[in-house]
Amino acid sequence: MALLSFPSFGLHYTTTGSGNWADPTIWSTDGGATHCFCVPPTSVSGDTVTVSHDLVLNSHLTATNSAQINVLASGSLDATGRRLTVTDNGEVNLYGDCTFSRMINGTAAGLSGGTINVLGSIVHLAGPINANAGVINIFGFLYQTAGNIQIEPNGTINFTSGGKFESFNGNINNYGTLTLCATCCMTTSGNWTNEIGGVVSGTGSATSTTGNMNNFGSFDPAITWCSAGFDTGMTSPEDCTTSNTTCSFVSLPVELSDFYGSAMEYHNLLAWVTQTEKDCETFIVTKSQDGYIWEEIGRVTCAGNSTSANFYEFKDVNVTDGISYYRLQQIDVDGTVHYSQPISISNRASQKLMTYPNPISSGDQVFIAGIEGEGTLNIRNAAGMIVSSEEISLSNGESASVDSRYLNSGMYIVEFSNGKDLKTTKFIIR
Repeated sequence: MALLSFPSFGLHYTTTGSGNWADPTIWSTDGGATHCFCVPPTSVSGDTVTVSHDLVLNSHLTATNSAQINVLASGSLDATGRRLTVTDNGEVNLYGDCTFSRMINGTAAGLSGGTINVLGSIVHLAGPINANAGVINIFGFLYQTAGNIQIEPNGTINFTSGGKFESFNGNINNYGTLTLCATCCMTTSGNWTNEIGGVVSGTGSATSTTGNMNNFGSFDPAITWCSAGFDTGMTSPEDCTTSNTTCSFVSLPVELSDFYGSAMEYHNLLAWVTQTEKDCETFIVTKSQDGYIWEEIGRVTCAGNSTSANFYEFKDVNVTDGISYYRLQQIDVDGTVHYSQPISISNRASQKLMTYPNPISSGDQVFIAGIEGEGTLNIRNAAGMIVSSEEISLSNGESASVDSRYLNSGMYIVEFSNGKDLKTTKFIIR
């Protein structure tokens, strides 16, 4: 059977099975009714390509001339080492997990952009992001192991619905427009710079885990920020507690909800919450020093089947200098594996408190980690009044807990003092 190559007449290619993009037996142009024994071009112009299975792509991928590329939640696209480029009103919608080496929107001149939507997926990048023009909307998680992100004057990136970006080895430079929703975060291990003419708006968080925070443009003071290094021109006081809480919260697959991490005095503490569980067998805790190569460091047994919240902890006692990255693997009884989004912990945060889950609903318990030894635990309301106080003694990384049944909705400040040092953190009751 000859391999057909169609010109661009608005065809709609859909997958009928998993495999390699170049396989002519897994594509259809009639909605999956029959095989077309054809392959969509990797420079998609005017056509629509929908991926609902797991594909491997060995070429660069381009959406141009109002073309549309969709990776559905039932599918994935492994284009390791390959670029994704969108120009001339092309549109890319990523619901399933994807891997690329680079993401480019628009031409180098800052014109002819399109739209890239990261919709609930985990997108792995091993190279830079060039937002030359058009719009990148991030609803899911964009995870960059290397490379800078450059937003040019005609480029726009919007973070909505808890969207997050994390760069493990690069700088953020914004000359364009950037918006962050209240639960959204944009963080890097390099320098975070809003350049002259750049606009950063919203109420989310921006952090630099090892670099500097610099503002030379318009930076909304409602955005919380935290810098491991120096800061220049920031429009509000540094608030590492709030921004690190926002940036460490991730939504995990299936029944898992929250995954937190914090550096303690002698170890890194990981904590996570499941709202419901079905046929869960175990959690594998993995660790990486570069965000790329992962190794197993421990296992925690699941509750199995549950319709109520379950809280889990794991201590990494082999703490090294700098940043460590952590990721969970949820293994079901049938062998199905679900991966969490990664989180990072810097030893700069050592000896701080951590509350989890956060926020909570009225009546739930909030747990407080990072207390070691004897001291006084105070809970203050947003007005600074003490609403709870007790003498406690904890060791070996135990967590304290607070019953919220008698507390009103709002923000609360946690204080622990051993007579010499004072540690603080916050939690919110919805």
